[in-house]
Amino acid sequence: MAREQVIWVDAGGGELNLNDWVNYICTRNQKGVWGPPFLLQSSKTPLSEGSQFRGVIVGERGVDLNQKIRGTTREELLTLLRDLSQRMDPLKGEGLLKFINGAETRILYCRPEGIKDVTDKETIAETILSFTANDPFLYDDEPVTTVFETSGVAGTFFSTSFFPMHLTRSIVYSTQEIDNPGNAETYPVWTIAGPGISIQLTNIRTGKVISLGNLELFTGQELIIDTRIRKKTVQLDGVNAFEYLADRSSLWQLLPGLNDIQIEMSGAAAESSVQLQFTPRYDSK
Repeated sequence: MAREQVIWVDAGGGELNLNDWVNYICTRNQKGVWGPPFLLQSSKTPLSEGSQFRGVIVGERGVDLNQKIRGTTREELLTLLRDLSQRMDPLKGEGLLKFINGAETRILYCRPEGIKDVTDKETIAETILSFTANDPFLYDDEPVTTVFETSGVAGTFFSTSFFPMHLTRSIVYSTQEIDNPGNAETYPVWTIAGPGISIQLTNIRTGKVISLGNLELFTGQELIIDTRIRKKTVQLDGVNAFEYLADRSSLWQLLPGLNDIQIEMSGAAAESSVQLQFTPRYDSK
C-alpha cells in the first residue's frame, strides 16, 4: 500500500512534504481530518421540558498533525526545525494541506498555528502541527468543467469523463445530468458568453433557479455568476450585475450525486456558450 503523502503549501507557494520518511514523518494519529465539527442549535422555552431543535451549523475545522523531524546530525535537525518554524508562521497567511492517497488528492485550505511543544532528542524532534480551516470542507485537486455551446457539442471534463450534448443553434435549451462526485454540496461558477437573452439556469433536483430574464448579452460580453460561499457575485464584464437577477433567483448549489441541470438562453449565435465549473467537496480526507 502506498504511503500517504501530506504536503503543506504555504501562502507563498512553497511546498514541504511532511511525510517523506527522510526528514519528516507524519504519524497516522491525526485529529480533525475525518469530519468537520457539527454544532447542533436548539432553544429552550421557559417552564417547558427539554429544548426545541433549530438546526445544524458546520463550524470551522481544527487539524492536529503529530510530526516527527529527524536529521543525521544535531546541526541538521536545528536547520530543519528553523525552516519548519518559518513555514508554519500564521502571519504569512493561509496555505493548504494536500492529503494524497494513491490517485486521490484532497485539499484543505487552512492557516497554520505555528510549532507547539517541541520534544528535542538530539537528532530527532517531535511536535504537533496545528491548523485552522475557516472553510471546513476538503476539495478535489481538479475542478469539473462542462461547456454548452451552440456549435453542437458540449463536453464535461473531469479526469477521463466526457459527456456529449447536442444543442440547437439559436436557442440553447438543454437538460444534462451533472455528477457531483463529492459527498458534500458544492457551489458552481457559471461563465456565459454572449450573445443571448432570457437566460435561466435551473437545478431540477432542488427546484432552484437563477434567472436573468431582463439581461441581454451582446457578442463579446461575458457574464460570470459565482455562487461559492463567501463569494456570491454576479459580474458583467467585471462590473456588478446583481440587479439583473430576478427576485425568485437563488445562487443554488449542486447536491452530492446526480443533478439534472437545465440551461435556457435564446438569441444565441455560434460564439455563445454556457460554462459550468465546480470543485467537488468532501467532509473528510
